[in-house]
Parts: sequence; C-alpha cells; structure tokens
Amino acid sequence: MAVCQMMGMSNCGWPLNVAMTLQKHHFFAVSYIPKDNHYETLGMLSLVPQITQLWRRRRSELEGTVMDVIKEILAQQTVDSQDLGEQQVDEAYVQLYLTYDRENAGFGSVPKFPSPHNLLFLLRYHNRTGSSAAWCMVEYTLDKMSLGGIFDQVGFGFHRYSTDARWLVPHFEKMLYDQP
Repeated sequence: MAVCQMMGMSNCGWPLNVAMTLQKHHFFAVSYIPKDNHYETLGMLSLVPQITQLWRRRRSELEGTVMDVIKEILAQQTVDSQDLGEQQVDEAYVQLYLTYDRENAGFGSVPKFPSPHNLLFLLRYHNRTGSSAAWCMVEYTLDKMSLGGIFDQVGFGFHRYSTDARWLVPHFEKMLYDQP
C-alpha cells in the first residue's frame, strides 16, 4: 500500500495489483483493474503487455526507481525514539472524540470499519485518565457492532466493515485480525 501511494496513485485500495522484480521489489502498483478497458480505465488485458514492454525496454531505469522507493519507505518508517508525551496522547484522544459518530457509534461515516486500534487506545486512555467519555465510545461502538449486520451470527466473528453508517449492511469479507 505504501508503494502504491508513493508512486502517486490515488486509488490504492483492495485488491491491490503489484508488478515486481525477480527480487520481489515493487515497480508498479494499482488498485482494482477490470479485465477489459472500461470507462477510460486501462484493463488488465491491455496493461500486462504494456508492463512487459516497459520491463524489457527500461528495466535498469525501473530497478533504479525501485531502490528510490525502498529508500523513501524506509525513511518514512523511521520511528522517533522519543516517548509520546501527555499532550500528544490528549491530542489523539481529541481527534478521536471529534470524529466519533455519536448516533451510530464508530468513527467517521461510510464505510464503517471496526478500527480496533482506536478502541484499544480509548480503553488505555480511560484507564490512564478515568475519562468516562472514552469508555462510553468503546462500549457503544462494541454494542452497535455486535447488534448490527457486521457481526456474523452464524459463523461468528466480524465482517470487514459495514457499507452503511449504522453497522447493518456488511461487506461480506472477513479478516483474520478482526476475529475474536
């Protein structure tokens, strides 16, 4: 995903299609590609021959670009060893508070993702500060998710996300990391 975004692509969702060197370094990345050209979008049957030609004609240039992308990704992932201060933690809480959907729970509008990292942060924030608002956001979100269509009542677990704001219409896909 980071490679797709670094290559200037604005549509970096799933499925993510990637072309790589033999060393498994990415030199092309894009989200969904239809089989045929459609609505000014290049189709897979047209794209693959173009990538093949590009690889044959400009391989050394592509391999150089790959190394630039790798260096940029590594530079962006450098973590500052300084601990987060109370001010940064409070600012993160305020950002979550401002994006919280008070009517339907969760964060943002549509689609609605479970966002367990946000919920875990809020639980830790509650434990640290005693914030009842942080606790209520977690509790209400979990209630809405478990009572909505995102919860798989037959197979258990949670679907990847809800396609509506009320957690009722699931996107029928499950991710292992979202399962209890």
